[in-house]
Amino acid sequence: MKLSLSRLTFALAAVAASFLTLGASQVSAHSPNKAEDAATSAVELVPRGEKTALLLVFHGSPAPSWSKFTGKMVDRVRALNEKIPLFAVVEGAQMEFSKAPNDIASAYKRIEEAGCDAVVAVPVFVYPTSHVQFDVASILGIYASAEMRAALAEEGIQVVRSKIPTVATPTLSSGDLLKNFVVAEARSISKEPKNERLLVIAHGDEGYAGLVDSLNEDALKAAAELGFDRVDAAFCGIGQTFAENVKPIVEANDRDGKKTLIVAIYVASSAESFVARLQKGENGAKNSLEGLNYKCSKGALGDFGETAPWIFELGREASLF
Repeated sequence: MKLSLSRLTFALAAVAASFLTLGASQVSAHSPNKAEDAATSAVELVPRGEKTALLLVFHGSPAPSWSKFTGKMVDRVRALNEKIPLFAVVEGAQMEFSKAPNDIASAYKRIEEAGCDAVVAVPVFVYPTSHVQFDVASILGIYASAEMRAALAEEGIQVVRSKIPTVATPTLSSGDLLKNFVVAEARSISKEPKNERLLVIAHGDEGYAGLVDSLNEDALKAAAELGFDRVDAAFCGIGQTFAENVKPIVEANDRDGKKTLIVAIYVASSAESFVARLQKGENGAKNSLEGLNYKCSKGALGDFGETAPWIFELGREASLF
């Protein structure tokens, strides 16, 4: 989004980070199944509605390839719903860089036309940071402030106006998904762990640094058990701080005679595609890893075999209360 909305959400993030760290640590320590088991022991769960819709909310991008990629993710979840019909409809929508029919408000119109009486929204974001807590929640109409209304209006983003009850799920960082993904990607490119150092890169969020670190902890610990000489993590946004945060680690590993294996935790980008894009861009020379001993994994989180089932499970658990 434009600078005005980014500045606002960053400021709000600083206020909310400590609260979210506690909540996310409680959620991420358990799978939805375990959380449901605990809840069931105290109260009998019932469906939220007779016709519940599942809505996958993505960040959005002006690139056509993004819409194609996320469309495939929605199709995978729809296929699961066809096998186990829990939801009346499964929709996908973009938070920004999108107009009708791909924006969130348009998705709600389709959900209303389908006669649904409840909506489960899954934020298909890696971490529960400012975009999820403030931007997505404000667009869905489950968070409200004069500041966010003004910022969204300035961006031309339509807020949902619906009487259908909506509940939002955790992000993809809940449960074991990130851990399983990182381990699988690391294994796919590792040959001699004792002579390799794993580097896990992700977008991160400056206002939620402690939270994101805590959510990556299990993944890094599990990867370390593969026998690597060392495991590191670095945040670089969509590449803005790659030269400052990522490249020096690869250079240091190279000086120590170790190969760097890079795994990227992004919904639609693999480490291979992410690093290749940065080295071809306007700052290509600055970001270049030419001559260094490294290898990138080829899988994106959105394509990981466990991701669509996990999204479906998050929706299933949230469809009960």
